[in-house]
Amino acid sequence: VFEFFFKYSAYVYDKGEFVLAAGWPAIIATVVLAAAAVPAILRYSSVRGKSSQLDRLVLLTTRLCVLCIILVLLLQPSLAVSTAVPQENFVGIILDDSQSMQLADYGDEKLAPRSDFIHELFGNDNSELMIALNERFKLRFFRFSESAERLENLSELSYSGEQTRIGPALDFAHQELAAVPLSGLIVVTDGADNSIDGLSPTLQSLRANSIPVFPVGVGMERFNRDIELASVEAPTTVLAGSQVSADVVIEHKGFSGEKVLLLVEGPDGIVGTQEVELPNQGDSTVAMAQFTATQEGPHLYSFRIAVQDGEMVSKNNQRDILIVVQDRQDKVLYVEGEPTNRTGFL
Repeated sequence: VFEFFFKYSAYVYDKGEFVLAAGWPAIIATVVLAAAAVPAILRYSSVRGKSSQLDRLVLLTTRLCVLCIILVLLLQPSLAVSTAVPQENFVGIILDDSQSMQLADYGDEKLAPRSDFIHELFGNDNSELMIALNERFKLRFFRFSESAERLENLSELSYSGEQTRIGPALDFAHQELAAVPLSGLIVVTDGADNSIDGLSPTLQSLRANSIPVFPVGVGMERFNRDIELASVEAPTTVLAGSQVSADVVIEHKGFSGEKVLLLVEGPDGIVGTQEVELPNQGDSTVAMAQFTATQEGPHLYSFRIAVQDGEMVSKNNQRDILIVVQDRQDKVLYVEGEPTNRTGFL
């Protein structure tokens, strides 16, 4: 309906800018029509006869409206829309290179790693997307995880990054392309931004420079079934042969009421087990894992839950912490009001 009355879509009007295409200054046309309006005003104000004042006012208003329409037509209003000149503007394509891109949840029938999406669309020059982009823009590729860098070939992607910092990646690409006409930035990621300052400062800076950002999401928004060891708290230093207690925070989706086995593995193999009943979805539970540390020295202790049926992410089922086991005897200072028989046993 909007296009029927106004010829173009609302999107074009939103992105465009109204300009006057007349060859002469607008002030000249305004003065000419104002001069034509003055006699009409004087004529209708002085006419007498059977017409009422309301009749004369209606006629005067109608004539003035016609003159205003003529003025607008003489000024030739136009809608100017900016467009990129083919092969003169640049587009930055920023690709997620973190470990989570290896998760196999891309596709309809046979699930494939998320990274396949990148190689199918951006690694193939014959894909419809790449053909369309190459026809209009010069492309520059970047990869990011903890940090960002230029990417010459998609074969350099390793998908080994441990973080997804979208904000710094956008800043880096913007700085790298600051000297060229930049039409926009395309970000391909599975989400979960780990930036310390968030995305707001970066997006505000890009908006101020009129640089649009086009996010492309890959993978599922959320998993139906997943278990995660959110954190492990345990003493960093213990005595050899002593019993160690660790608090393990467990979160899950889709395993309400089910029981799982929490395993603790040290230098001697499995050193402790704890059966845990998972709470309702959305709630976390704290399991206390107890084990005995025997071997002296610094050792990594792994807390893990075996991958359950239907889980798509297994790397968050394990947490490792470093515990230093010391073989020593600590001195005890015992203070009491007066000596007793117990003092001789210290």
